[in-house]
Amino acid sequence: MRGFESRSRHMISKFLVFNRDRIEKEPAHEALHVIVSIQSPKDPQLPRLNTNRHTLKVVRLVFHDMDDMHKRALPPEEWAKYEDDCFSLAHARQIVEAVRMHPEAEELLVHCDAGFSRSPAVAAALSKALTGDDKSFFRRYSPNMRVYRTLLEAWHASTGG
Repeated sequence: MRGFESRSRHMISKFLVFNRDRIEKEPAHEALHVIVSIQSPKDPQLPRLNTNRHTLKVVRLVFHDMDDMHKRALPPEEWAKYEDDCFSLAHARQIVEAVRMHPEAEELLVHCDAGFSRSPAVAAALSKALTGDDKSFFRRYSPNMRVYRTLLEAWHASTGG
């Protein structure tokens, strides 16, 4: 697990990124928190999450780790096989709604399979939206830019700006 703690007075001030193995071993947190759980479409097993009374919301999402780079690299007929299972504005709105509905949340825990692309993208976008800073996520990880941009778009649409 790697995290980034903000000095901001915004809602969530701690953004924690995990891979699937680590989140399943992570004990339940004592700070009020929201969990975003991301898995791949072909994975039949839901990740085991340790929750408690401090878990305000769990958002479970299923989508491929693909972005516009993949779209450009694949022939259109190949991309069409994946496009419906990629991160969408509907996914982003679920995350935004969870965060907005729980302004008392102190932490965001987010995981995906590897903890290197999709989950850091979620953490980076929300860190940018809430604190104005996402640099640590781009230094440590390779955030999925489709996830990052779409989530920021949904956040800004929800604030009217």
